Amino acid sequence: MQDRLGKRVVPQKLASIVWIALLVGIWTAIISGSIPLPFRASATGKSKSKLFFAEDPLPNTLASRFNGARALDLARSLVNLGSRRPESYAHARAVALLQKTLEQAGWTVEIETFSDPTASDVTFVNLRAYHKDRGDFSAHSRSKGEIFLVARYDSASNPLVELPAALDSAAGPAFVCEIARVLGEAPKLSCRVVIYLVDGSSPLRQFSPEDGLRGSRMVAALLEQGRANKILAVLVVRGVGGEPARLTIPTRSNPILSYNLETIVRELGLVLELERLERPMWDDDLPFLAPGRKVLLLHDGKAEQIGTADDTPEKLSAKSFEVTGRAIIHLISRL
Repeated sequence: MQDRLGKRVVPQKLASIVWIALLVGIWTAIISGSIPLPFRASATGKSKSKLFFAEDPLPNTLASRFNGARALDLARSLVNLGSRRPESYAHARAVALLQKTLEQAGWTVEIETFSDPTASDVTFVNLRAYHKDRGDFSAHSRSKGEIFLVARYDSASNPLVELPAALDSAAGPAFVCEIARVLGEAPKLSCRVVIYLVDGSSPLRQFSPEDGLRGSRMVAALLEQGRANKILAVLVVRGVGGEPARLTIPTRSNPILSYNLETIVRELGLVLELERLERPMWDDDLPFLAPGRKVLLLHDGKAEQIGTADDTPEKLSAKSFEVTGRAIIHLISRL
């Protein structure tokens, strides 16, 4: 078709078809990855365009990014600080190290100090962390429910012998920090996770129900006061990363979480021993137990070195950290 000047005129219908084809081509390129979606910055960068939020990586992809050697290095660094008894110099350095590690992974850390009637002369320190992107997905977090990751980081002192407490209370926070780094690459998932590194778990004077678990009891009390949104699960991490890679699940742990973990280990073919522990175990999961609440203790209750001078980083394994990390990332992804 031509006008009076002899110029070719493109019909309106044909122009619409061209535009639609162009848009389809651009969208296909975006989906294939040829054109990257605008997205927020990485854990250490500043915010970029927020036009789109890419989907979280698949669980297999996330799990493969767990670095057991990194977790082992952090556990070794905590042990090398010395006895992490509350209010000690090594304890203060441990708080600073854990805070720095989480912040470098893109998490906001709040320092919560508190006292306890059984040790009124001591100030304890809990670290609470949530991902910096949490505000962007607050509605998503409220609708799906929150997942709490809890680990002790203080160590008991013994006047007769130095207690390294590698598996006892260094492996747990190191493991959680590595989980946090990996989850930082999954904004929609990380926004549902709240991390608590708790203090005062080890007895200061005498092993008893009143002397210990102070940090966990404080967090549990805050949850009872309605500080959290809907609680989907509480995963308490303690003795992980030892040899062999093993978790002893107490009978008080939630059966659904236990079954899901067993299913994941079986489906993925992970070399991770899971055993039911029939005997009572005094641990940081106790304060969180409540009707209808899903609580799971991740700990090797059969490790003989805990509470002795033999609980050193040499008894930990990067491979064990890695296998356990893969399982727990899959578990969190399925909640």
